[in-house]
Amino acid sequence: MRERQRLARRQAILFAAGDLFASGSFDATSLEDVAASAGLSVPTIYTFFKSKQELLLGLLEEDRILLEPKLAAIVGQLPGDAVEAFFAIGRAIIADGYDVTRKNVWREILAASLRFGSEERNQFRELQSVSAKYIGLAVDGLQQRGLLSQDLDRDSAVRVVHGLIRRVFQLYVVNDSVSVEDMMGMLLTDLKSVTAGLGQ
Repeated sequence: MRERQRLARRQAILFAAGDLFASGSFDATSLEDVAASAGLSVPTIYTFFKSKQELLLGLLEEDRILLEPKLAAIVGQLPGDAVEAFFAIGRAIIADGYDVTRKNVWREILAASLRFGSEERNQFRELQSVSAKYIGLAVDGLQQRGLLSQDLDRDSAVRVVHGLIRRVFQLYVVNDSVSVEDMMGMLLTDLKSVTAGLGQ
């Protein structure tokens, strides 16, 4: 099978699984259900994913695949204000990858990250580091333009901004009453507070 076809099939499996996890129950969904929904055989599913946990990790990987070009574009043309730059990156991290409105699926992904074995935990951390990489590039660009203090510890700033974005997203995911708009409002408010401390 050609690489493009293989990637398209993999994405179809992941999106079929995401549809099932979002509309029903993760626990009640089987790999057979995913195969039927994707219009593929069970053995074909197993050539890509051996378990539902692997499907969750695959959805996170797909999120990063969708997200990375958008983050690269933002960093390539950073806004002229630190808050606006970090907000653009945060908004992309949260909303421009895999469907942010599927809270049930994201809850399962976050919960699975705590249950993963060591190899899967390493993959999870590696996928999370994609976002941190672009936050770091933004910090570099903002420092070069004098929009952040030159004395700022880069790694610490990346951890703070990345941690804030992840925390706001987690609050959104676990709370059914919080909308995407609410989450973006929290993110902007928190970034204004944090950026003031970063020496803008």
